[in-house]
Amino acid sequence: LLLSANASAQSATITSSINPVTVPVGSNLIDVPQATVDAQLNYKTEITDSIGLSAMIDYDWTGHSYGSYQRFTNTVALGSPLNLNYNNAAYSVVNANLSLTTKRYVLSIYAKNLLDDRTIIQTPEINTVYEGYTVHPRVIGASIKMSF
Repeated sequence: LLLSANASAQSATITSSINPVTVPVGSNLIDVPQATVDAQLNYKTEITDSIGLSAMIDYDWTGHSYGSYQRFTNTVALGSPLNLNYNNAAYSVVNANLSLTTKRYVLSIYAKNLLDDRTIIQTPEINTVYEGYTVHPRVIGASIKMSF
């Protein structure tokens, strides 16, 4: 049984700019989360002399980030509407995997985004239309690997 965890914190900001009106000094870099955390639990055991079983579950959390340098859609006009892409929400994903291993084969079933988190993580404006990007939806599958 193995438990592992990682955490990070970033403070990535603009230190100089050739256009401080559009990209102000001190602004956070776009799409760089301020913090991330992941934890993973792995379990391995031998069922027989020739068959092994492994199970894994992991949790990945990505913190808030910025999607634009501009808080408002028009920096010149007072009263401009907020830029929907300015803030990117935090989100989390849980993944799992169960595998049977023999000398030649690995049979696995897996789930990615097991809890089907549908947080809108970005809302970029494309040709004056705001789009909503989410985490990849839940995927459940199986795989077979064979060694030669």
